[in-house]
Amino acid sequence: MKGNRKLRKKSIAGINKKYTGDIKDRALVQIGKELEIVRKQGSAPWYLAALDVLDAVDAKPEEFCLKGTGGSSLLAYSLGLSDIEPLTASPGLYPELYFGICGEKMPYFEFDVTMNLREPEVNITRAILDARINAGMTQVELSQKSGISQADISRLEK
Repeated sequence: MKGNRKLRKKSIAGINKKYTGDIKDRALVQIGKELEIVRKQGSAPWYLAALDVLDAVDAKPEEFCLKGTGGSSLLAYSLGLSDIEPLTASPGLYPELYFGICGEKMPYFEFDVTMNLREPEVNITRAILDARINAGMTQVELSQKSGISQADISRLEK
């Protein structure tokens, strides 16, 4: 619930900043539809986590690119996660393409970032690996203690 409210607040602020006039009215209707789908899916944490990560590394829009179906949503645009403006894009972009007709599709997105944004990630990954090894822990033991799946730890350490 709290995540949905936070996402709504941030997206409405983005709409108010990026749109005026009749198209703003259209954007507010559309963002309401997209936010309702996100609420039903429970996918608000995905968007908020993406914002938190980009904020944590002080990412500027020119330093990352959102890819995947979620990148063409009004929600992603209003949050500053994408430069794709879906309401006036030609050919038109429709939420059914990225959320499904009834909201059955979870949004898919991934980020491509510049090397200066990747360096801190690499350093964090190395630090986690070094700390696990220095503690004499296996990936399975770290998984049990942290609640992160062993498969995710393995992917992180690659």
